[in-house]
Amino acid sequence: MRKSFRDNIRVEVTPASPFFGEFTEEKQMTASRDIERSIKRHIDGIGTIAVVYDIVGVCSHCGSKWTEASDSYNGGCCEGDEANNPQPAAA
Repeated sequence: MRKSFRDNIRVEVTPASPFFGEFTEEKQMTASRDIERSIKRHIDGIGTIAVVYDIVGVCSHCGSKWTEASDSYNGGCCEGDEANNPQPAAA
């Protein structure tokens, strides 16, 4: 029978969406580091604190989510991507 317990208990801070709004990636990182510094300044007993993020792949031509294993061809999501098709359709 499976038994479960809580492990890796921690506190995560996620800024409210309006905080970021339409900020650029650079401004979001700067704002996140400001929050990190503020927490360190005001809270005792912090083991570790770090700004973390996800890496999201998108097509450099149209911005579509990257869905393929290849770094150069995204399944033909747009005309620019299709130009990189390693197996172009026969004419």
